[in-house]
Formats: sequence, C-alpha cells, structure tokens
Amino acid sequence: MRKQMIPGAAIGAALMTPFTAQASGGHWLVDDAAVFPTQTAGLEAWYEDFGDSADALAIQPAYTLSNGLELTGVIESVSVGSDRKNAFGIEGKYLWRDFEAGDSFGLGLVVGSAFDDSASIEEVFAYVPFSFPLADGNWIVHVNLGVLQDQAGDEDETSGFYGVGSQLAIGGGVEWIAEVLDSTEDDTFAQTGFRFALGQTDGVLDLSYGWNLDDSDDDWVTLGFAWEF
Repeated sequence: MRKQMIPGAAIGAALMTPFTAQASGGHWLVDDAAVFPTQTAGLEAWYEDFGDSADALAIQPAYTLSNGLELTGVIESVSVGSDRKNAFGIEGKYLWRDFEAGDSFGLGLVVGSAFDDSASIEEVFAYVPFSFPLADGNWIVHVNLGVLQDQAGDEDETSGFYGVGSQLAIGGGVEWIAEVLDSTEDDTFAQTGFRFALGQTDGVLDLSYGWNLDDSDDDWVTLGFAWEF
C-alpha cells in the first residue's frame, strides 16, 4: 500500500483530486512505512478515470540504494476534455524502523516535490509514515502526518495533512484496502479497493474506487499494477 506522488494542484482544479494523490508509489492515498529491499527496483503504473472526459495515466519507477534510501520518480499525463497536461515528481523515503524487515512497527520520513511540464516546482511536501501490523501481520494499519507547500499560485500556501489506511489480508492472495486522507486546507478524500497477488510472482494488481467526502459528485476509479524486480 503506497501513495502517489504528483499532488492534485498539478492535475488541475477540474479534477479535484487529493493534493497528495500521486505521491510515493502507486495510487493509494496513504503511504506505508516500507521500502523495496536494498538494491531492488520496482515499477508501478495506474490509470484513473474521473468521468466527464477526464482521466490520468501514470508510470512510477523506484529503486532502493544500498544505504536503505528509496528514490522514486513519477510521470503522469492528465486529460480533461481536449486539454492534456503532464506532471512530474521525485521523492526520497528513509526508514528508521521497517516492519517488513522484522521490526514491530514501521517509521520513516518522506520528502519530495512535484513539477509541471515546464519544470517549475508546483509543490514541496514532507511527511512521516507510520505502520503497525496486527493479527500476525494479516492486518496492517498505516498513519501519515505531514506538511505540504503549494507554490503554484501567486503566494505560497502551506497546509498540513493526515491520513489513516487499513490493509487486510482476506485470503487467496487478496487484500482489502480502505483509507481516508484529510488536509487543513483541502477536502477529505476516501478510497477503498482490492489488491490481487499475481500468482507466485512479485506483481500485484489493484482495483479501487475513490471519492470526495465533501462532494459526492467528485469520484474516480483506478486500475493499478506494481512489480518488484
């Protein structure tokens, strides 16, 4: 369960997606306190349909260095009617505790930025991901707390954000994921869906539905794919 990198401001107000949508690995709103194994790469891609002739396609590679620092980049192309825009992002994640490596919980720091298609900085963000496994690791709760600075307007605007996510193994290589993300300056967003393991491979397939809790007409459907190699 990982989070996207390009914030909603880069997508445009027409889509009204969460500002942190598109931050760190995949389309999920709330990030986990986990990284790919050392000197391992990963690739994620997803398609989002917002309705009303609006959609987005993103590709996101990541690599974890020998010192445990995971570097992630993302390229996203967003279409609203006949208008198409591209956005880019980069971030680094470092963990002090990694529950996937045997620690009782996960705790880290993520710092990143998003750019528009002219390479101008749109947003800068930092947050702390915290994850703790329950029920012998079959249920994992993720908590994010962070700050974001929007530099796209005439004046920089800084806001805080926080999110909670639940990742539950329900058997047969299927996980149910549900999450909520809120901001001091933005709407509240929720997303839920399923993650399917692709056999005995290192790949997964995600299918999810997200919506704005403050605007019932603002929703989207996502199909995502992730692979570790």
